[in-house]
Amino acid sequence: MSRIGVRHGWIDFDGPFIATNTSGTVVRELNWRPAFEVYARAIEADCGETISEDDFFSLAKRYQFGICTEANEYIVRDPIKARGADIICVGEIPEHSVLSILRGDHDNLIAAAACAARDCAIPPDATARGTMVVDCISRMLYLEEIFEEELATIWSTVAATNETAEPFGVLSLGEIAGEGDVFLEFFNKTVVVGRLYE
Repeated sequence: MSRIGVRHGWIDFDGPFIATNTSGTVVRELNWRPAFEVYARAIEADCGETISEDDFFSLAKRYQFGICTEANEYIVRDPIKARGADIICVGEIPEHSVLSILRGDHDNLIAAAACAARDCAIPPDATARGTMVVDCISRMLYLEEIFEEELATIWSTVAATNETAEPFGVLSLGEIAGEGDVFLEFFNKTVVVGRLYE
């Protein structure tokens, strides 16, 4: 048997916006205006820095798109490149999606990783067989030197419930997860922790 935890920890910062013109991973318009213009105005007002096409990722790694869902959770999309008025993301953004711009906070991201580990806690009478962590490489690029703290938090949370299930895992470019009657989803900037038990 297995249990899974999926968390991101990104905070709603600005929006909502309607993705009025998209093509796969390319966002062309937000609220019928050029996507880069809308995105740049929002994050520049927050951080006091200027974002450009050349150094886009250095600021964008702190500000994600969140696709609103019926469950009031966001599916995070990682904007990685600007091309003229367009913004290119790692995952697809369906046209007419309702989006928010999400902001990163180191403490919230690490707390979310601990929640993912707690969400997949196994029953007390079960025997753990393994714990797998799939963590987004762009979380590591954002957290930088404190990324080890995120991994240590996951390990200590897992160890508190069962020391025999030492985590192993990978850094990924996008995470795929689903549980029970929930459809599989493709995530960005998210951590997924799964536990196998019997």
